[in-house]
Amino acid sequence: MKIRKKGLLAITAATLVLGAWAFLGVYQDREFSDYYLFTKHKPSLKFYFYAPVGESEKKVEDLPELERKEELAFVEYIHEGRGYERKIYLFSL
Repeated sequence: MKIRKKGLLAITAATLVLGAWAFLGVYQDREFSDYYLFTKHKPSLKFYFYAPVGESEKKVEDLPELERKEELAFVEYIHEGRGYERKIYLFSL
């Protein structure tokens, strides 16, 4: 009986952690470098979002592939998905 209860507790905890990971994220503000916890508009395994372009005049097309993907994810989840409206301030560097 105790083993079954511990197993159920472990499954419940794992489900909650994976659910939180899928629907919560942290992003770094592109202008002030503050960090915020936010809720995603759709589930994703990506947890940390930042904008490699920042406030510069760079174009997304001119970025290397990895930075382009980061920028597009930031735009999708923070700007278009309006993650900035569902945020909690964490800290600043």
